[in-house]
Amino acid sequence: MHSTYDLATGRVHFLSLTREVVGDLYRQLPRVVAVSLCWCVLSSTAVLAAPATTAALVAARSILDGDDFGVRDAAAAFRRFFWRSQAAFVPAFVLFDVAWWLWLHATPGGIAATMAAFVTLDVLLLYCFLLLYYGPLLVERDGSARETARASALLALTRVRASVGLFLFVASTAALLAFSVVGFVLLAPGALVTSLSLATRYLAGDAD
Repeated sequence: MHSTYDLATGRVHFLSLTREVVGDLYRQLPRVVAVSLCWCVLSSTAVLAAPATTAALVAARSILDGDDFGVRDAAAAFRRFFWRSQAAFVPAFVLFDVAWWLWLHATPGGIAATMAAFVTLDVLLLYCFLLLYYGPLLVERDGSARETARASALLALTRVRASVGLFLFVASTAALLAFSVVGFVLLAPGALVTSLSLATRYLAGDAD
């Protein structure tokens, strides 16, 4: 445990985290592929992206714990966390749409609209950072949307260094896997949610 997360410095060792995740994914590769494929299909419609991600996080928890996970479990998780996952997703979706609209309607030389688009994107990035742990904490603690959002923001702000590193790690891993469409569809969703779930367990466990 301590080889991945340093209790003294609050630092996550991402190389060790990657080794742990790869080992877990290798042992449950068929499940990872199935989860990734289902996530990509469901997330093609923005409405289902949030509950699909939460169901994938439940699958990630089963991978880390060595528990069984099947279609009924996925369906149950999808229904159980549907509205609470949407509560966090909708503001991010609205911010993205506003930034996109401002960018498209910015006239040549129109500094105001361009600056507003950049400010909106900055707010979106900050929002995503504060809710970095929302999904894993929702799955682990099964609390209300407000309680989970508060816990996620608190964890992000009290573990800033580790959280920034994790944020960049997840983003860079997603970008790397996106170079191969097949690799992304088959592995990226499962790998990313498992990495995020494991890192959250270390950080939240220390915070508690």
